[in-house]
Amino acid sequence: MPWDCSLNQDVHVTVDNHSCYFRAIPKDHPLYVKRFSKASPAIMLKSYLRILDPITGVCPSSKRIIQDITRCWGSHIDIICEHGGAAVDGIGSRNGHREIKGLAPRGGKRVKKEELKEEALHPDALEAWDIYLRRSIDRHSHSMSSNDVET
Repeated sequence: MPWDCSLNQDVHVTVDNHSCYFRAIPKDHPLYVKRFSKASPAIMLKSYLRILDPITGVCPSSKRIIQDITRCWGSHIDIICEHGGAAVDGIGSRNGHREIKGLAPRGGKRVKKEELKEEALHPDALEAWDIYLRRSIDRHSHSMSSNDVET
């Protein structure tokens, strides 16, 4: 499985986002024991294991795994396998002195997708997400009302 293509980054982002939802939860709140955090290596390990859990985990999704494998095992991999794993001229440029002149470099301008990526929430994070969202709305409504008063 091409774990290092983009699935690894998906897991890091998901743990970061889940950690953000729990930042405002005080220690005396009952939800605090279910927190996702990166405060220490032990707590971080628990957070990652919960996100990756095959039963209750939310990342990476089956859709993303299929998308990543499809992208990795495209026509270029087949051509490289046919050539015994050797570098094949014409399927991608290289960096530095190994650059192949005349080929388009890899990468390029990033095109945003029209649909937004929906992040799945871990069942333990649903209530924290609601608290996070309510606090954000309250903070925003207070800043909007203070801006209205000034003008």
